[in-house]
Amino acid sequence: MLRDFQRLLLPDGVLAGYVRFANDGSISYLLHPRDDTTGIRYSALGMIHAILEDLLSPARRASTWN
Repeated sequence: MLRDFQRLLLPDGVLAGYVRFANDGSISYLLHPRDDTTGIRYSALGMIHAILEDLLSPARRASTWN
């Protein structure tokens, strides 16, 4: 699960708040700097949950809040 979390939810090293997987295999990121739908770039709630579940490395946790 950790490998898929890092591969699918951390594009560009930034945690996506939500991810949409389309039937054609494309992926859209919401609440992420690539999000062109909502205009919201970051999700603090998603980051907090990832930290609490120990899904982010110590280095990634430190860079998340800087």
